[in-house]
Amino acid sequence: LVARPARPMYSAYQRRVHGTCRAGYEMAINGWTYKLCCKKYQCHTITYKASQLPLLFERAGRTESANMMRHAQRHDTTADPGVPVHCIHSSNVQSISVPLKFSTPDALGTTANIVFDDGDGTVDFPSLKICEHWASTVKNYLFTDMQHTHSLKTQQLADIIEALALNKDDVWKTWQTPTREELIAQNVTVVEPDLLFVAPVAPQLFV
Repeated sequence: LVARPARPMYSAYQRRVHGTCRAGYEMAINGWTYKLCCKKYQCHTITYKASQLPLLFERAGRTESANMMRHAQRHDTTADPGVPVHCIHSSNVQSISVPLKFSTPDALGTTANIVFDDGDGTVDFPSLKICEHWASTVKNYLFTDMQHTHSLKTQQLADIIEALALNKDDVWKTWQTPTREELIAQNVTVVEPDLLFVAPVAPQLFV
């Protein structure tokens, strides 16, 4: 009979190291269990511009989305329509601004560095105010502190539509942006201060 040496009693952590990282196994049983077989990797960053979104979707394996984006890029949606325009939009809500910086080439499903800018929570402000540059734009009506489309629930927007439909020129020409307090008084949902692009200034008391 050949006597075999007794098998050492390893902890669960040491058994796990032995199974996944044999190079550090001996160090583990000797009590050195800090940063075994660990190597830090840093993925390079890729910046995608709006015009490169089809490429982003392709690399993420979303071919259908890439094709839809290419189709949308072939049609001009920012040109002056050539008819009288009344432009209504919101602002002062944190909105994602391009470019988006992803940590890996496939992008979707990974960590992203997102830059927030002014907008309505869905569309950034430079895109919202594109109609300001059109020669056919009659007037811009600006709401603040409201999410995308939430202005549809306000009395102030109803006043605009009514004035345009009934040719009440004096009403829409003198229309002014409602204050946050006026919107709250209508039980309209406004964006919380910490989600605003520029937070409201708290009133100061002077003694």
